[in-house]
Amino acid sequence: MALPADQTTVVIRAIGGAAGIGKTTFAIHWAYQIADRFPDGQLYVNLRGFEPTGQIMSPAEALRSLLTGLGIPAGQIPDELDARAALYRSVTAGQRLLVVLDNARDVEQVDPLLPGSPGCLVIVTSRNRLSELSVTHSAHLLTLDLLPAADVRDFLGRRIGAARLAAEPGAVDEIVAYCGGLPLALAIVAARAVAQPTFPLGTFADELRSTHGSLDAFAGPGAPINARTVFSWSYHALTPPAATLFRLLGVHPGPDIDAAAAVSLNGTSVRETRECLAELQRAHLVTERVPGRYQCHDLLRAYATELVNEDPAARDAARLRLTDHYLRSAMHASLVYTPSRTPNAPPPAPPGVRPVEVADTPAALAWFVAEEAVLLNMVAAAQRWGLDIHVWKLIWAISPYVQARLPNAAGISLAEAAVEAARRSGDRTAYARTLNGLALAVGPFAEFRERNIDVLRQSLAVFTEIGDLSGQARVHVHLVISLEPENPLAARFHADRALAIYGTLGDPLGRAHAGHASALAHLAAGDNRLALDQARHLLDRPPENAPAELILGFWNVMARAHRALGELTEAMTWCQVMLDSMRSRDERNSEAMVLDLLGDLQLEADDPMAARLSWRQALHAVRGLDHPLAESIRAKLSGLA
Repeated sequence: MALPADQTTVVIRAIGGAAGIGKTTFAIHWAYQIADRFPDGQLYVNLRGFEPTGQIMSPAEALRSLLTGLGIPAGQIPDELDARAALYRSVTAGQRLLVVLDNARDVEQVDPLLPGSPGCLVIVTSRNRLSELSVTHSAHLLTLDLLPAADVRDFLGRRIGAARLAAEPGAVDEIVAYCGGLPLALAIVAARAVAQPTFPLGTFADELRSTHGSLDAFAGPGAPINARTVFSWSYHALTPPAATLFRLLGVHPGPDIDAAAAVSLNGTSVRETRECLAELQRAHLVTERVPGRYQCHDLLRAYATELVNEDPAARDAARLRLTDHYLRSAMHASLVYTPSRTPNAPPPAPPGVRPVEVADTPAALAWFVAEEAVLLNMVAAAQRWGLDIHVWKLIWAISPYVQARLPNAAGISLAEAAVEAARRSGDRTAYARTLNGLALAVGPFAEFRERNIDVLRQSLAVFTEIGDLSGQARVHVHLVISLEPENPLAARFHADRALAIYGTLGDPLGRAHAGHASALAHLAAGDNRLALDQARHLLDRPPENAPAELILGFWNVMARAHRALGELTEAMTWCQVMLDSMRSRDERNSEAMVLDLLGDLQLEADDPMAARLSWRQALHAVRGLDHPLAESIRAKLSGLA
């Protein structure tokens, strides 16, 4: 495809077509041919727009990848989508870059990723026809279709040899019909024929004719595409260890797998697994699009699933190893990310499991970000496999990350799944803890308050039934947060109960949590000086190993108490302290709540411009997260306008 001679704007080529049609291959091949025309570099990102699990890459995540590719240090990449997009446009200004945006879902996903400078070329591939790009950005659209018979023969001839095709025209006709013009299927047929140069082409036609099944979903002109047989040729050429790993990849729910998880899935050594992955890459059965992370084409994954289902015992053992790998890795990352959490002992590990261990909080956050889509898919898979203990413990492990970064609805859905899994397991302690977790996911927002309190009371009843005093105290603390400021008397009662129980248990960290609840109860009752003094006392003498969220709670009390006392400057100072901490941990949900409060304070201080900026930042922080505050913040912005 030619480029304009006088390029005065960003040129966009949008390539559409079905799975396996060759969009990515076409785009990358073309990009290689013209790379020398873009001296400032080439960028590639897989947007995962059509993963079977639905976990597509967000524009913000894609921008982070692009900015990293442009050499921007991670610490200099802003959190807000608009700020990232602005930085991207600034960095690419005046440059001649070639950008490949592979596997896009829609225009909304692509739009923030377009450089703003003339001289750049953006190649977009998608299974959808992105017609809007031609309207909004004058994109040139190209749709790849199944190859017509003449082109199929040319395709095969260039790989197998024209003389060999001419010798068996009938067999070629059958191959053309059964592959239906799908380049992915044709490429594997050709590779098989080249690898077996003495085999007549009729051998391959016979195999295509004799095998049928669920992978024959792509219909070509007049005949099904027998993808299973085509894929089997690459599979049967593998060494036994690589063939085993390929089958086991059918257990993994996707969208991709890192080398560490592949080791646990395989149940063998790191060295053997890496050798198998390298062989699968050479056979084009997996692709390493990102260093250390491997993907299967959707059709190949379906084929691997069929293979592994033929051996239920091996499949079930692999399921257990895989689930245990992610559970243990997530538990370790969770305790590094939130050190104050009480550990949940995982079930005994089956042989061969080698979980990931992260070194510090940034590494824990990076692991959660990289594995986010996989972890959500693993929860769903473990539910299907009936691994109830793994389900609720895995959800427990990922819940701090989920509550900080994912949509409110996603957090509630996961918490509900944990409750059901714990109930089915018959573990009453687990049931009470997951009910408490559901209440935290629902949150103290007004629209959810009634359900929140109801779930907490259920949790308190179970903790009381089993005689778990520590669990009862935790629920009393959470009830204070849910009840204030609607019911100051009830909040005071639950704060006093928490203080009494933690005092009986001799738990200084628990007493600090109860002290925070007590300060909130003072706020609810209008005793603002008492609340301020209590929070300041706890900040001056924090318990050993006080978690970040508890310190944030004290800071929040300080901000709210100063506001109630009319000391707006002090209140805004504490808000900024909270924001600095939250941004270092990338806790977008909590960040939005503090920005909302800061905007209120700035408006009260007669600074509507600053309030507008804070509220806009709050909306950016929870963009796409369906946060309960979003609607009220939009109303505030509308009122300012």
